[in-house]
Amino acid sequence: MPSLRTAGPANLASPAVVIIGCLLSLLLADAWSQPVAPGQSLFEKGAHAGQILSARAGSGEGWVLRGAAVACANCHGLQGQGGGEGSLRAPSLRWPEWASPEATVHARARHRLALVLRHGRQEQGRTLSSAMPRYDLSEAQFDQLASYLASLTVAPPKPARPVLALLELGPDLNTSLERELHQRLRTCLQQRLGERIELRTAHAADAVQAQRQWLAWQAQSDVLAVLAPAWRAWRPAPTAPGLSGQQDQVPLTALFPLVADPDPRLPQPPQAVQWLFGGSLARAQALVQSWAQAEPHTQDGALELSVWWPPGQGGTEADQHQALTLLANSLRRDTGRELRWVRLPAAQLPPGRFGLWMDETALPAGGHWLVPQAGAALPPPGARWWRAQPDLGRNWPGLAASWAEATCTVVQAALQAGPEVIRAQWPALLAALGRIRGSEGQEWQVTFPDPLGYGAARLWNVVETAAAAAPRVVQPQLRITPPTVTSRMQP
Repeated sequence: MPSLRTAGPANLASPAVVIIGCLLSLLLADAWSQPVAPGQSLFEKGAHAGQILSARAGSGEGWVLRGAAVACANCHGLQGQGGGEGSLRAPSLRWPEWASPEATVHARARHRLALVLRHGRQEQGRTLSSAMPRYDLSEAQFDQLASYLASLTVAPPKPARPVLALLELGPDLNTSLERELHQRLRTCLQQRLGERIELRTAHAADAVQAQRQWLAWQAQSDVLAVLAPAWRAWRPAPTAPGLSGQQDQVPLTALFPLVADPDPRLPQPPQAVQWLFGGSLARAQALVQSWAQAEPHTQDGALELSVWWPPGQGGTEADQHQALTLLANSLRRDTGRELRWVRLPAAQLPPGRFGLWMDETALPAGGHWLVPQAGAALPPPGARWWRAQPDLGRNWPGLAASWAEATCTVVQAALQAGPEVIRAQWPALLAALGRIRGSEGQEWQVTFPDPLGYGAARLWNVVETAAAAAPRVVQPQLRITPPTVTSRMQP
Protein backbone atom coordinates (compact mmCIF):
# COMPACT_ATOMS: atom_id res chain seq x y z
CA MET A 1 0.00 0.00 0.00
CA PRO A 2 1.39 3.44 -0.81
CA SER A 3 2.45 5.65 2.05
CA LEU A 4 -0.13 8.26 3.01
CA ARG A 5 1.09 11.70 4.02
CA THR A 6 -0.88 14.72 5.17
CA ALA A 7 0.10 18.34 5.33
CA GLY A 8 1.82 19.66 8.44
CA PRO A 9 0.99 22.90 10.27
CA ALA A 10 0.17 25.79 7.97
CA ASN A 11 2.81 28.49 7.50
CA LEU A 12 1.96 32.17 7.44
CA ALA A 13 1.16 33.15 3.85
CA SER A 14 2.26 36.29 2.02
CA PRO A 15 -0.44 38.73 0.76
CA ALA A 16 0.12 37.53 -2.81
CA VAL A 17 -0.46 33.92 -1.78
CA VAL A 18 -3.62 34.90 0.09
CA ILE A 19 -4.97 36.77 -2.96
CA ILE A 20 -4.21 33.82 -5.24
CA GLY A 21 -5.86 31.46 -2.75
CA CYS A 22 -8.99 33.62 -2.69
CA LEU A 23 -9.13 33.66 -6.49
CA LEU A 24 -8.76 29.88 -6.59
CA SER A 25 -11.54 29.53 -4.02
CA LEU A 26 -13.83 31.69 -6.18
CA LEU A 27 -13.03 29.63 -9.25
CA LEU A 28 -13.70 26.40 -7.34
CA ALA A 29 -16.98 27.77 -6.01
CA ASP A 30 -17.98 28.80 -9.56
CA ALA A 31 -17.09 25.37 -10.92
CA TRP A 32 -19.04 23.74 -8.10
CA SER A 33 -22.18 25.66 -9.04
CA GLN A 34 -22.09 25.12 -12.84
CA PRO A 35 -25.58 24.29 -14.21
CA VAL A 36 -26.30 20.62 -14.84
CA ALA A 37 -28.56 19.35 -17.65
CA PRO A 38 -31.95 18.00 -16.46
CA GLY A 39 -31.27 14.49 -17.76
CA GLN A 40 -27.89 14.33 -16.01
CA SER A 41 -29.31 15.58 -12.73
CA LEU A 42 -32.20 13.08 -12.85
CA PHE A 43 -29.77 10.26 -13.69
CA GLU A 44 -27.20 11.11 -11.00
CA LYS A 45 -29.36 12.58 -8.21
CA GLY A 46 -32.95 11.61 -8.95
CA ALA A 47 -34.14 15.22 -9.01
CA HIS A 48 -33.85 18.43 -10.99
CA ALA A 49 -35.48 21.84 -10.48
CA GLY A 50 -38.56 20.50 -8.71
CA GLN A 51 -38.75 17.30 -10.79
CA ILE A 52 -38.28 14.27 -8.54
CA LEU A 53 -38.05 10.69 -9.75
CA SER A 54 -40.53 8.34 -8.11
CA ALA A 55 -40.40 4.55 -8.30
CA ARG A 56 -41.81 1.41 -6.76
CA ALA A 57 -39.37 -1.14 -5.38
CA GLY A 58 -39.53 -4.52 -3.67
CA SER A 59 -41.90 -7.42 -4.21
CA GLY A 60 -45.48 -7.01 -5.42
CA GLU A 61 -46.61 -3.41 -5.18
CA GLY A 62 -43.54 -2.76 -3.00
CA TRP A 63 -42.87 0.59 -1.42
CA VAL A 64 -42.45 3.98 -3.00
CA LEU A 65 -38.96 5.50 -3.15
CA ARG A 66 -38.18 8.98 -4.37
CA GLY A 67 -35.32 11.19 -5.43
CA ALA A 68 -31.75 10.15 -4.66
CA ALA A 69 -32.85 6.72 -3.40
CA VAL A 70 -33.77 5.72 -6.97
CA ALA A 71 -31.21 7.71 -8.94
CA CYS A 72 -30.06 5.55 -11.87
CA ALA A 73 -26.37 6.20 -11.13
CA ASN A 74 -26.69 4.49 -7.73
CA CYS A 75 -26.60 1.08 -9.43
CA HIS A 76 -25.63 1.68 -13.07
CA GLY A 77 -22.64 3.91 -12.34
CA LEU A 78 -22.08 7.61 -12.76
CA GLN A 79 -21.36 7.14 -16.49
CA GLY A 80 -24.00 4.43 -17.07
CA GLN A 81 -21.21 1.89 -17.36
CA GLY A 82 -22.85 -0.67 -15.06
CA GLY A 83 -22.04 -1.66 -11.50
CA GLY A 84 -23.48 -3.38 -8.46
CA GLU A 85 -22.40 -5.11 -5.30
CA GLY A 86 -22.15 -8.78 -4.39
CA SER A 87 -24.55 -10.84 -6.48
CA LEU A 88 -26.59 -7.77 -7.46
CA ARG A 89 -25.30 -6.57 -10.82
CA ALA A 90 -26.60 -3.62 -12.82
CA PRO A 91 -25.89 -3.75 -16.58
CA SER A 92 -24.41 -0.97 -18.69
CA LEU A 93 -26.87 1.52 -20.15
CA ARG A 94 -24.45 2.70 -22.84
CA TRP A 95 -26.27 0.74 -25.54
CA PRO A 96 -24.76 0.88 -29.05
CA GLU A 97 -28.23 1.74 -30.42
CA TRP A 98 -27.99 5.19 -28.82
CA ALA A 99 -25.11 6.08 -31.16
CA SER A 100 -26.81 4.79 -34.32
CA PRO A 101 -27.52 7.39 -37.06
CA GLU A 102 -30.64 5.38 -38.02
CA ALA A 103 -33.83 6.91 -36.59
CA THR A 104 -35.56 3.51 -36.36
CA VAL A 105 -32.68 2.04 -34.32
CA HIS A 106 -32.72 5.01 -31.98
CA ALA A 107 -36.50 4.70 -31.59
CA ARG A 108 -36.13 1.02 -30.69
CA ALA A 109 -33.65 1.98 -27.93
CA ARG A 110 -36.20 4.43 -26.54
CA HIS A 111 -38.90 1.75 -26.57
CA ARG A 112 -36.58 -0.71 -24.87
CA LEU A 113 -35.77 1.90 -22.16
CA ALA A 114 -39.45 2.69 -21.59
CA LEU A 115 -40.26 -1.00 -21.03
CA VAL A 116 -37.42 -1.36 -18.51
CA LEU A 117 -38.09 1.84 -16.57
CA ARG A 118 -41.87 1.80 -16.46
CA HIS A 119 -42.66 -1.92 -16.37
CA GLY A 120 -39.45 -3.69 -15.34
CA ARG A 121 -39.64 -5.84 -18.47
CA GLN A 122 -37.28 -6.60 -21.34
CA GLU A 123 -38.23 -6.64 -25.02
CA GLN A 124 -38.30 -10.42 -25.02
CA GLY A 125 -40.91 -10.33 -22.25
CA ARG A 126 -38.66 -11.37 -19.33
CA THR A 127 -39.60 -9.63 -16.08
CA LEU A 128 -36.69 -8.11 -14.21
CA SER A 129 -36.17 -8.77 -10.50
CA SER A 130 -37.51 -6.46 -7.79
CA ALA A 131 -34.02 -4.95 -7.47
CA MET A 132 -34.91 -2.91 -10.57
CA PRO A 133 -37.35 -0.14 -9.53
CA ARG A 134 -40.45 0.56 -11.63
CA TYR A 135 -40.42 4.29 -12.36
CA ASP A 136 -43.48 6.54 -12.55
CA LEU A 137 -42.07 8.81 -15.26
CA SER A 138 -43.59 11.81 -16.91
CA GLU A 139 -42.95 12.16 -20.64
CA ALA A 140 -40.59 15.07 -19.94
CA GLN A 141 -38.56 13.02 -17.45
CA PHE A 142 -38.35 10.09 -19.84
CA ASP A 143 -37.17 12.30 -22.71
CA GLN A 144 -34.53 13.91 -20.49
CA LEU A 145 -33.19 10.55 -19.29
CA ALA A 146 -33.17 9.04 -22.78
CA SER A 147 -31.34 12.06 -24.23
CA TYR A 148 -28.75 11.94 -21.47
CA LEU A 149 -28.11 8.20 -21.96
CA ALA A 150 -27.64 8.83 -25.67
CA SER A 151 -25.10 11.56 -24.91
CA LEU A 152 -23.19 9.21 -22.59
CA THR A 153 -22.90 6.60 -25.31
CA VAL A 154 -21.68 9.07 -27.94
CA ALA A 155 -19.31 11.00 -25.68
CA PRO A 156 -16.12 9.46 -24.28
CA PRO A 157 -16.63 8.33 -20.67
CA LYS A 158 -15.50 10.70 -17.94
CA PRO A 159 -13.56 9.27 -14.99
CA ALA A 160 -15.91 8.39 -12.15
CA ARG A 161 -15.64 10.56 -9.06
CA PRO A 162 -15.51 9.08 -5.55
CA VAL A 163 -18.95 9.41 -3.94
CA LEU A 164 -19.21 10.49 -0.30
CA ALA A 165 -22.51 10.85 1.57
CA LEU A 166 -23.50 13.35 4.26
CA LEU A 167 -26.52 12.75 6.47
CA GLU A 168 -28.09 15.87 7.96
CA LEU A 169 -30.49 15.55 10.87
CA GLY A 170 -33.93 17.14 11.01
CA PRO A 171 -34.78 20.30 12.98
CA ASP A 172 -35.56 18.39 16.18
CA LEU A 173 -32.12 16.75 16.20
CA ASN A 174 -29.98 19.23 14.30
CA THR A 175 -28.42 21.65 16.80
CA SER A 176 -26.56 24.85 15.99
CA LEU A 177 -23.32 22.89 16.52
CA GLU A 178 -24.25 20.36 13.84
CA ARG A 179 -25.45 23.01 11.39
CA GLU A 180 -22.12 24.79 11.78
CA LEU A 181 -20.33 21.48 11.40
CA HIS A 182 -22.10 20.60 8.13
CA GLN A 183 -21.38 24.01 6.62
CA ARG A 184 -17.69 23.90 7.56
CA LEU A 185 -17.37 20.37 6.20
CA ARG A 186 -18.91 21.26 2.84
CA THR A 187 -16.66 24.33 2.56
CA CYS A 188 -13.53 22.35 3.40
CA LEU A 189 -14.31 19.58 0.91
CA GLN A 190 -15.13 22.10 -1.80
CA GLN A 191 -11.93 24.08 -1.29
CA ARG A 192 -9.63 21.06 -1.05
CA LEU A 193 -11.17 18.55 -3.43
CA GLY A 194 -13.54 20.55 -5.65
CA GLU A 195 -14.81 18.43 -8.55
CA ARG A 196 -12.66 15.44 -7.56
CA ILE A 197 -15.50 14.07 -5.40
CA GLU A 198 -19.30 13.91 -5.49
CA LEU A 199 -21.04 14.74 -2.22
CA ARG A 200 -24.55 13.31 -1.78
CA THR A 201 -26.63 14.85 0.98
CA ALA A 202 -29.77 13.45 2.59
CA HIS A 203 -31.94 14.62 5.49
CA ALA A 204 -33.40 12.50 8.30
CA ALA A 205 -36.09 13.75 10.67
CA ASP A 206 -35.54 10.94 13.18
CA ALA A 207 -33.53 7.80 13.89
CA VAL A 208 -35.88 5.63 11.79
CA GLN A 209 -35.28 7.74 8.70
CA ALA A 210 -31.55 7.85 9.46
CA GLN A 211 -31.46 4.05 9.57
CA ARG A 212 -33.41 3.79 6.32
CA GLN A 213 -31.05 6.19 4.58
CA TRP A 214 -28.02 4.34 5.91
CA LEU A 215 -29.34 1.09 4.46
CA ALA A 216 -30.03 2.78 1.12
CA TRP A 217 -26.43 4.03 0.95
CA GLN A 218 -25.16 0.62 2.04
CA ALA A 219 -26.86 -0.85 -1.03
CA GLN A 220 -25.30 1.75 -3.35
CA SER A 221 -21.90 0.32 -4.22
CA ASP A 222 -20.47 3.61 -5.49
CA VAL A 223 -20.89 5.29 -2.07
CA LEU A 224 -17.45 4.94 -0.48
CA ALA A 225 -18.13 6.37 2.97
CA VAL A 226 -20.61 8.39 5.02
CA LEU A 227 -19.49 11.59 6.72
CA ALA A 228 -21.53 11.09 9.84
CA PRO A 229 -22.98 13.81 12.06
CA ALA A 230 -23.43 13.52 15.82
CA TRP A 231 -26.06 10.79 15.71
CA ARG A 232 -27.82 10.34 19.02
CA ALA A 233 -29.17 7.09 20.42
CA TRP A 234 -28.67 5.27 17.13
CA ARG A 235 -26.16 2.81 15.72
CA PRO A 236 -25.56 2.43 11.98
CA ALA A 237 -27.01 -0.84 10.68
CA PRO A 238 -24.29 -3.32 9.67
CA THR A 239 -25.95 -4.63 6.50
CA ALA A 240 -28.64 -3.78 3.99
CA PRO A 241 -31.77 -5.89 3.30
CA GLY A 242 -31.02 -8.68 0.87
CA LEU A 243 -27.27 -8.49 1.48
CA SER A 244 -27.02 -10.17 4.88
CA GLY A 245 -24.86 -13.25 4.86
CA GLN A 246 -23.09 -12.52 1.60
CA GLN A 247 -19.39 -13.21 1.95
CA ASP A 248 -18.34 -10.40 -0.38
CA GLN A 249 -20.51 -7.67 1.10
CA VAL A 250 -18.40 -4.69 2.23
CA PRO A 251 -19.61 -2.73 5.27
CA LEU A 252 -20.13 0.97 4.72
CA THR A 253 -17.57 3.18 6.46
CA ALA A 254 -18.65 6.05 8.72
CA LEU A 255 -16.02 8.70 9.36
CA PHE A 256 -15.88 10.35 12.77
CA PRO A 257 -19.31 10.21 14.39
CA LEU A 258 -19.24 12.16 17.66
CA VAL A 259 -21.78 10.45 19.91
CA ALA A 260 -23.15 7.25 18.36
CA ASP A 261 -21.73 4.09 19.91
CA PRO A 262 -20.54 0.90 18.25
CA ASP A 263 -22.32 -2.34 19.00
CA PRO A 264 -19.76 -4.86 20.34
CA ARG A 265 -22.31 -7.66 19.93
CA LEU A 266 -22.02 -7.52 16.15
CA PRO A 267 -19.92 -10.20 14.41
CA GLN A 268 -16.35 -9.09 13.86
CA PRO A 269 -15.37 -7.03 12.05
CA PRO A 270 -18.21 -4.57 12.71
CA GLN A 271 -19.07 -1.76 10.35
CA ALA A 272 -15.96 0.32 9.77
CA VAL A 273 -16.65 3.30 12.02
CA GLN A 274 -13.82 5.71 12.78
CA TRP A 275 -14.36 7.79 15.93
CA LEU A 276 -12.94 11.22 16.67
CA PHE A 277 -13.96 12.14 20.21
CA GLY A 278 -15.41 8.84 21.33
CA GLY A 279 -18.83 7.46 22.16
CA SER A 280 -20.67 7.46 25.48
CA LEU A 281 -18.60 4.65 27.01
CA ALA A 282 -15.36 6.58 26.40
CA ARG A 283 -16.89 9.73 27.90
CA ALA A 284 -18.25 7.77 30.86
CA GLN A 285 -14.75 6.46 31.54
CA ALA A 286 -13.34 9.99 31.65
CA LEU A 287 -16.15 11.16 33.92
CA VAL A 288 -15.85 8.25 36.36
CA GLN A 289 -12.07 8.65 36.64
CA SER A 290 -12.40 12.38 37.30
CA TRP A 291 -15.17 11.84 39.84
CA ALA A 292 -13.13 9.17 41.63
CA GLN A 293 -10.31 11.66 42.33
CA ALA A 294 -12.63 13.78 44.51
CA GLU A 295 -14.97 11.14 45.91
CA PRO A 296 -14.20 9.84 49.43
CA HIS A 297 -13.81 6.13 50.10
CA THR A 298 -16.52 4.05 51.71
CA GLN A 299 -15.74 2.22 54.93
CA ASP A 300 -14.37 -0.82 53.10
CA GLY A 301 -12.13 1.36 50.89
CA ALA A 302 -14.19 1.09 47.72
CA LEU A 303 -16.03 3.74 45.71
CA GLU A 304 -19.77 3.45 45.28
CA LEU A 305 -21.55 4.95 42.26
CA SER A 306 -25.27 5.05 41.52
CA VAL A 307 -26.20 4.27 37.91
CA TRP A 308 -29.38 4.98 35.96
CA TRP A 309 -29.46 2.82 32.83
CA PRO A 310 -32.95 1.98 31.53
CA PRO A 311 -33.57 -1.67 30.66
CA GLY A 312 -33.11 -2.48 26.98
CA GLN A 313 -30.75 0.38 26.15
CA GLY A 314 -27.27 -0.61 25.02
CA GLY A 315 -28.27 -4.26 24.68
CA THR A 316 -29.35 -6.73 27.34
CA GLU A 317 -28.82 -6.47 31.08
CA ALA A 318 -25.71 -8.63 30.62
CA ASP A 319 -24.36 -6.14 28.05
CA GLN A 320 -24.91 -3.26 30.48
CA HIS A 321 -23.19 -5.25 33.23
CA GLN A 322 -20.16 -5.87 31.05
CA ALA A 323 -19.90 -2.19 30.07
CA LEU A 324 -19.91 -1.17 33.74
CA THR A 325 -17.33 -3.87 34.46
CA LEU A 326 -15.08 -2.33 31.82
CA LEU A 327 -15.38 1.04 33.58
CA ALA A 328 -14.52 -0.52 36.94
CA ASN A 329 -11.55 -2.42 35.49
CA SER A 330 -10.13 0.68 33.83
CA LEU A 331 -10.45 2.66 37.09
CA ARG A 332 -8.64 -0.10 39.01
CA ARG A 333 -5.91 -0.26 36.36
CA ASP A 334 -5.30 3.51 36.17
CA THR A 335 -5.88 4.60 39.79
CA GLY A 336 -5.79 1.45 41.91
CA ARG A 337 -9.25 2.24 43.30
CA GLU A 338 -12.10 -0.25 43.49
CA LEU A 339 -15.55 0.67 42.19
CA ARG A 340 -18.93 -0.87 42.78
CA TRP A 341 -22.17 0.44 41.37
CA VAL A 342 -25.75 0.52 42.59
CA ARG A 343 -28.40 0.19 39.86
CA LEU A 344 -31.19 2.69 40.47
CA PRO A 345 -34.82 1.49 40.01
CA ALA A 346 -35.83 4.96 38.72
CA ALA A 347 -34.17 8.10 37.36
CA GLN A 348 -33.85 9.68 40.80
CA LEU A 349 -30.77 9.98 42.98
CA PRO A 350 -30.57 9.70 46.78
CA PRO A 351 -29.85 13.12 48.34
CA GLY A 352 -26.20 14.16 48.29
CA ARG A 353 -25.09 11.48 45.84
CA PHE A 354 -23.55 11.63 42.37
CA GLY A 355 -24.88 9.25 39.72
CA LEU A 356 -23.87 8.03 36.25
CA TRP A 357 -26.61 8.80 33.71
CA MET A 358 -26.63 6.26 30.83
CA ASP A 359 -30.08 7.03 29.39
CA GLU A 360 -29.60 7.79 25.66
CA THR A 361 -33.12 9.12 25.09
CA ALA A 362 -33.52 11.66 27.91
CA LEU A 363 -31.57 13.98 30.21
CA PRO A 364 -31.81 14.20 34.02
CA ALA A 365 -34.60 16.30 35.49
CA GLY A 366 -32.59 17.10 38.62
CA GLY A 367 -29.73 15.95 40.83
CA HIS A 368 -25.95 15.71 40.45
CA TRP A 369 -25.02 13.50 37.49
CA LEU A 370 -22.14 12.38 35.31
CA VAL A 371 -23.76 12.73 31.85
CA PRO A 372 -21.77 11.29 28.91
CA GLN A 373 -24.32 12.37 26.26
CA ALA A 374 -25.47 15.77 27.53
CA GLY A 375 -24.13 17.60 24.47
CA ALA A 376 -24.72 21.34 24.74
CA ALA A 377 -27.94 21.10 26.78
CA LEU A 378 -28.21 23.09 30.03
CA PRO A 379 -29.31 21.41 33.27
CA PRO A 380 -32.61 22.47 34.86
CA PRO A 381 -32.66 24.57 38.07
CA GLY A 382 -31.14 22.73 41.00
CA ALA A 383 -29.32 20.18 38.82
CA ARG A 384 -25.58 19.87 38.37
CA TRP A 385 -23.96 17.92 35.52
CA TRP A 386 -20.43 16.83 34.75
CA ARG A 387 -19.60 16.41 31.06
CA ALA A 388 -16.45 15.11 29.37
CA GLN A 389 -15.04 17.20 26.53
CA PRO A 390 -11.82 16.73 24.57
CA ASP A 391 -9.13 19.20 25.54
CA LEU A 392 -8.67 21.05 22.25
CA GLY A 393 -5.71 23.07 23.55
CA ARG A 394 -4.87 26.77 23.47
CA ASN A 395 -5.95 28.68 20.36
CA TRP A 396 -7.49 25.62 18.71
CA PRO A 397 -10.76 26.06 16.81
CA GLY A 398 -14.09 25.00 18.25
CA LEU A 399 -15.60 21.55 18.23
CA ALA A 400 -17.46 21.93 14.90
CA ALA A 401 -14.37 23.28 13.16
CA SER A 402 -12.20 20.50 14.58
CA TRP A 403 -14.59 17.74 13.53
CA ALA A 404 -14.91 19.17 10.01
CA GLU A 405 -11.15 19.64 9.73
CA ALA A 406 -10.42 16.09 10.88
CA THR A 407 -12.97 14.52 8.54
CA CYS A 408 -11.82 16.59 5.58
CA THR A 409 -8.18 15.72 6.29
CA VAL A 410 -8.91 12.00 6.50
CA VAL A 411 -10.88 12.04 3.23
CA GLN A 412 -8.11 13.95 1.48
CA ALA A 413 -5.40 11.61 2.79
CA ALA A 414 -7.35 8.45 1.96
CA LEU A 415 -8.04 9.57 -1.61
CA GLN A 416 -4.33 10.11 -2.17
CA ALA A 417 -4.00 6.33 -2.35
CA GLY A 418 -5.08 6.43 -5.98
CA PRO A 419 -7.68 7.68 -8.44
CA GLU A 420 -10.00 4.67 -8.09
CA VAL A 421 -10.48 4.05 -4.39
CA ILE A 422 -13.23 1.50 -3.70
CA ARG A 423 -15.27 0.92 -0.56
CA ALA A 424 -13.40 -2.22 0.45
CA GLN A 425 -10.14 -0.23 0.75
CA TRP A 426 -11.33 2.24 3.38
CA PRO A 427 -10.56 0.16 6.51
CA ALA A 428 -6.98 -0.41 5.32
CA LEU A 429 -6.61 3.25 4.34
CA LEU A 430 -7.78 4.37 7.78
CA ALA A 431 -5.48 1.90 9.51
CA ALA A 432 -2.53 3.29 7.51
CA LEU A 433 -3.16 6.89 8.50
CA GLY A 434 -1.94 6.64 12.09
CA ARG A 435 -1.46 10.20 13.31
CA ILE A 436 -2.87 13.02 11.17
CA ARG A 437 -2.37 16.75 11.52
CA GLY A 438 -4.76 19.50 10.41
CA SER A 439 -3.99 22.90 8.95
CA GLU A 440 -4.36 24.63 12.35
CA GLY A 441 -1.99 22.24 14.12
CA GLN A 442 -4.64 19.86 15.47
CA GLU A 443 -3.44 16.30 15.73
CA TRP A 444 -5.47 13.09 15.99
CA GLN A 445 -4.35 9.53 16.53
CA VAL A 446 -6.40 7.43 14.09
CA THR A 447 -6.91 4.07 15.79
CA PHE A 448 -8.44 1.24 13.80
CA PRO A 449 -10.26 -0.90 14.64
CA ASP A 450 -11.94 0.82 17.60
CA PRO A 451 -14.66 -1.60 18.76
CA LEU A 452 -15.36 0.30 21.99
CA GLY A 453 -15.81 3.64 20.23
CA TYR A 454 -13.03 5.20 22.28
CA GLY A 455 -12.09 7.65 19.53
CA ALA A 456 -8.96 9.57 18.68
CA ALA A 457 -9.13 11.75 21.83
CA ARG A 458 -6.75 10.84 24.64
CA LEU A 459 -6.97 14.08 26.61
CA TRP A 460 -10.22 15.21 28.22
CA ASN A 461 -11.60 18.15 30.16
CA VAL A 462 -14.37 17.44 32.65
CA VAL A 463 -16.68 20.45 32.89
CA GLU A 464 -19.36 21.11 35.49
CA THR A 465 -22.48 23.02 34.42
CA ALA A 466 -25.36 24.32 36.50
CA ALA A 467 -28.43 26.28 35.44
CA ALA A 468 -27.40 29.61 37.00
CA ALA A 469 -23.61 29.37 36.86
CA ALA A 470 -20.89 29.58 34.25
CA PRO A 471 -19.29 26.24 33.21
CA ARG A 472 -16.41 25.26 35.48
CA VAL A 473 -13.54 22.96 34.57
CA VAL A 474 -13.42 20.25 37.23
CA GLN A 475 -10.48 18.25 35.94
CA PRO A 476 -8.39 19.60 33.05
CA GLN A 477 -6.06 17.50 30.96
CA LEU A 478 -7.30 14.13 32.16
CA ARG A 479 -5.35 11.59 30.11
CA ILE A 480 -6.78 8.09 30.07
CA THR A 481 -6.23 4.95 28.01
CA PRO A 482 -8.92 2.71 26.53
CA PRO A 483 -10.23 -0.16 28.64
CA THR A 484 -9.43 -3.67 27.52
CA VAL A 485 -12.20 -5.98 26.35
CA THR A 486 -11.82 -9.12 28.43
CA SER A 487 -14.69 -11.06 26.86
CA ARG A 488 -17.04 -10.63 23.94
CA MET A 489 -20.60 -9.51 24.50
CA GLN A 490 -23.10 -11.96 23.11
CA PRO A 491 -26.38 -11.06 21.36
